[in-house]
Amino acid sequence: MRGTSLQLVEVNQNTPIQWYNNRQKKQELSVLLQGIQLPQPLSEAQEPLQAAKGKRTEPEQPAEQHQYKLP
Repeated sequence: MRGTSLQLVEVNQNTPIQWYNNRQKKQELSVLLQGIQLPQPLSEAQEPLQAAKGKRTEPEQPAEQHQYKLP
């Protein structure tokens, strides 16, 4: 290490395990997708969406008043 200007990075046990697992996932995905023709992504809508409805600031009042009769 004294005879070079390279700086070595410490590697813990998780680093190569993560690298290997990510590599395996990519390889598995590429094997599974061989020969599969995925559908084209959907295009965006030509017209914009409708404006959102506003919330009421006061609660809706019932048309009739209810009276409860206790036995």
